[in-house]
Amino acid sequence: MTSSTVGTLTVVPLEGLKYTLTLVEGTQYISIPLSVSMKFSDLVSEIEAAGGEVNYIHWWDANAQGWQTYIPGGAGDRPIHYYEGYSIDCERGATIEIIGDGVTEHTYTLPAAGGNPNYIFIGVPFTGVKASDIYSFLSRWGKVCTLMGGGTCYPDTDFALECGHAYWVSDYNTEDISFTLTGTPCATSAAKLR
Repeated sequence: MTSSTVGTLTVVPLEGLKYTLTLVEGTQYISIPLSVSMKFSDLVSEIEAAGGEVNYIHWWDANAQGWQTYIPGGAGDRPIHYYEGYSIDCERGATIEIIGDGVTEHTYTLPAAGGNPNYIFIGVPFTGVKASDIYSFLSRWGKVCTLMGGGTCYPDTDFALECGHAYWVSDYNTEDISFTLTGTPCATSAAKLR
């Protein structure tokens, strides 16, 4: 098996990987751990076809250091990226299967912040990564946090990063910080594509 690299993306040409996304009523912090050619509107259509209803999807704009919003049927539709985290609010939950390509490596960049803390909200599309793996690239003021289960941050507590979740990475950095993570894709082979 061969892999191809495009910029900082390594796509493993596995025949259709499948990721099962389960959403519940309310707000949750997710990622889509596959390289897909979907936009937010496509994701919303899939969720609605499975009986769910989405109120909005937020994504974090690292350059503006603020949330951007897509409201179904409105402006702000954009591609879904495996390396981004999303806040999605559902009126009704649903479970969907997403088909895409596995990713084994990605380089993330935390833009320079000057005297203020700077944040990125990331998804991790592979297994075998812990918060301490990211923290090793940050200064002593950096943090890697999950909002799941009430919230946990490293360096206070180390934890494994899970497929399909989203994580905050922050630091008081005066220069861009780039770090590369690698692992095994977090999806299963799709027995049959829809």
